[in-house]
Amino acid sequence: MSVIRRNIFWLLVSQAATWIATLATLLVVPNKLGSTDFGTYGFAAGFVQFFTLFAGLGTSVYISRAVARDHSLVGSYVWNATVLKVALWVVVSAAAMALGYGLGNRGQTLAIIAISCVGMLPFLLTEVFTGALAGMQKMAKPAMWVVVQVYYQTAFGILVLVLGWGVVAYTIVMTSGILIPAVATAVMVRPYVRGHRVLDWKVWRLLVVGGVPLLALAFLNLIYGTVDIPILHSIVGSDPVGWYAVALRWVGIPVFITTAVVAAYFPAFSQHGNPLTHEFAPLVNRAVRIVLLVNAPAAIGLFFVAPDLIHLFYGHGYDNSIVLVQILAVGIPIMGMDTVLATALVACDRVSRYLWIAVGAAILNPILCVIAVNVSDSRWQNGAIGASVVTVATEVWVMIGALVLRAPGVIDRAETGRIARIALACAAMVPVLLLASGLPLAVQVILGAITYALATLLFGGVSLGEIREIVTQVISSRRGGGPPAAGDEDSELEVGLAPFQPNSDMA
Repeated sequence: MSVIRRNIFWLLVSQAATWIATLATLLVVPNKLGSTDFGTYGFAAGFVQFFTLFAGLGTSVYISRAVARDHSLVGSYVWNATVLKVALWVVVSAAAMALGYGLGNRGQTLAIIAISCVGMLPFLLTEVFTGALAGMQKMAKPAMWVVVQVYYQTAFGILVLVLGWGVVAYTIVMTSGILIPAVATAVMVRPYVRGHRVLDWKVWRLLVVGGVPLLALAFLNLIYGTVDIPILHSIVGSDPVGWYAVALRWVGIPVFITTAVVAAYFPAFSQHGNPLTHEFAPLVNRAVRIVLLVNAPAAIGLFFVAPDLIHLFYGHGYDNSIVLVQILAVGIPIMGMDTVLATALVACDRVSRYLWIAVGAAILNPILCVIAVNVSDSRWQNGAIGASVVTVATEVWVMIGALVLRAPGVIDRAETGRIARIALACAAMVPVLLLASGLPLAVQVILGAITYALATLLFGGVSLGEIREIVTQVISSRRGGGPPAAGDEDSELEVGLAPFQPNSDMA
């Protein structure tokens, strides 16, 4: 079984294992906190995320790409990046607190910002460690430690809310959970760091200079991906942010396939992207197709079952989230394609021109968001509608730009035909879901899934041969007895890297 297939399998296992925890969070937390506190938590987390990104400095992706091409760099790069991140954290967290206070945040909002700043350090270090491990194609164990983190956060997060301890205690639980993968991955990289614990200013320079373009891209993407939340909060308050946060969480569930695919494919993208080989375009096309095979039907399904979904889990307390789920669902397959194409551009060192696409998105998104939020709040008393529309429109802009800059052979005529067949299979779900409206939610989901599966085979979105191959791969993985050991080396040529996510809003 190839490295890519093995890693996809274990990354999917990790993602699937977190579903129950994610669903439990979606069911309990918004109801226990209420839309106001839930919106406050979302605002504070989004605020600190900007500073976390700056402290990240793009070095995680840079380390992963560099290690994917030369494993001997691991020890020196990890040690120097760790020291660099600690220094950056001190400066950046102080700046976050000062700006948060200066903007008028007080009480529990400022407390949540402070707690989130504390959690910034283990998060930054985890990025360094997992980036290096991914560069060596060791993704399974870090992924499983994330599962442990999620279940810890879910169990104790719900417990503190049931006990009535409120949003600050909930934030403490969420922050402390970050320590789990941080410690686990630190133990995993420790053997590679021995003998390399020397500050090397040349390495610092490489990390900074090499990471700056990636930081710029990630920062621009974060602006157009998350600036809608503080804009929404400043214009219409916490309640619409809470409605929006619920919608984003539900729409973000199908993103698991995108995360797993780009994480597994990035190593091969990096290897064949510079210099560009004849294998690069087929790899990217295959990744796009896998993502769309899951994300496209998920978008159709969420669009039609959104009313029953929200009513089933929240009653009428989050009715305003229904239309938001439907709007954002349109962007699920677009965001998946954006992520794969952006990851491919990063892997083949084509960041400079793509930066201009991100600049356009970062400029237009906030301007359009301010206008759209005010208009939708005035017309429908739900400013989050405007934020949702602008989010999807921005993803369309990014997709167009990424397609223009794509490497030769990526999304060519043949691949466009395959994507069209997937779209036809999704279209077959529409009349079925319309007729099934009013039936129990589970029945609607089953009917939609069966229709899509049959239509996909009928229109050739996936062949029986490909299905047999997937089944064989899954069986082989299960018989393998679990994730590869930390010291295992694979004879395959592919090597790995952490994914690059253009839009963190839905993730």
